[in-house]
Amino acid sequence: MMKLKQELVDVAKKLVDGKSLKDDVKAANDIERIEKILNESIMTDKLYDEAVGLDQELIENYPEIKELCSIVDVMQKVLGIKNKKRISQPEDIVIQDLITDMFGIYASVLLKHRVIHCIKEFIDSVE
Repeated sequence: MMKLKQELVDVAKKLVDGKSLKDDVKAANDIERIEKILNESIMTDKLYDEAVGLDQELIENYPEIKELCSIVDVMQKVLGIKNKKRISQPEDIVIQDLITDMFGIYASVLLKHRVIHCIKEFIDSVE
């Protein structure tokens, strides 16, 4: 599990809302798609399939998502933090994956606006 620097999350949200770059518009649309799924009260089979598809699409479009996950994994290993068992329900896993995707999109925006120079600057701590 990771904690991000809240002030940078806030900056990323403002940049996305400002839509000053073409990539910001895409990021805003992708975040809206994530939030639409996250705000549903019941995870139907159709919504689950949509969530899995969206997760795969976002991972392909934002290399920062994989990089964020890799950095967290390395930090946990260096700090001797053992990963707790992942949530066993597929619905819960895809929800967590979409949340991670959202943070990867924010990292992408921060990098493109040169607010941060590497993703590691975005991470506050790992557990």
